[in-house]
Amino acid sequence: MATVVALDLIQSSMRLIGALEAEEVATAAEASDALVVLNDLLEDWGTENLTVFTTGKQGPFALVAGTAAYTIGPAGTWNTTRPITIEAAFVSYQGVDFALTRVDDQQYAALQLKTEGSPIPLWLRYEPAFPLGVVTLWPVPSDAAATVTLQCNQQFSALANTAATLSYPPGYSKALRYTLAIELAPEYGRTVSAALGQLAQDAKADIKRVNKMTPLMRF
Repeated sequence: MATVVALDLIQSSMRLIGALEAEEVATAAEASDALVVLNDLLEDWGTENLTVFTTGKQGPFALVAGTAAYTIGPAGTWNTTRPITIEAAFVSYQGVDFALTRVDDQQYAALQLKTEGSPIPLWLRYEPAFPLGVVTLWPVPSDAAATVTLQCNQQFSALANTAATLSYPPGYSKALRYTLAIELAPEYGRTVSAALGQLAQDAKADIKRVNKMTPLMRF
């Protein structure tokens, strides 16, 4: 696990593009501006499946008999962090877990009887609306004793200040340092060299390669 202070990361990235000399430190204004860019970068990486290094469970969430759709997010029906994507999900009913199949809008639209009910839903459709996402289950739950647990990509936390510490698996500090340098370059009128661009690309590709999971074929 690599650990780095946000300010150290910012200053290292600034040195890569020549915005700071070897022993020079960033001003408070420069550090504050760079922190905004760094948080934007982390938010952007949170939307890329292969840059997210772990998933986390959310739930279990209670179902309501006769209700198919549930909002998810802060103050939603399921009050939790709004997922960017849902990677997997299962229904728990009478002590047994049943996997939910994730379907897209087209598959859900093709259902001829969307009001069909069952104690155990089979399908899950997720609409990542904002500020609340919407989870729709089919068949419509008919027993409030069932619950749903979601497996979602763990989002990167925004950094409150430049003294905040980032802790990530090996490889992330390098990828963040070089990518942040590229993101900061336009702010200082710097041109990114081909070598720097390649290093950033390679470092990000390395962490994506590690995070890639080979799907299992099922019959």
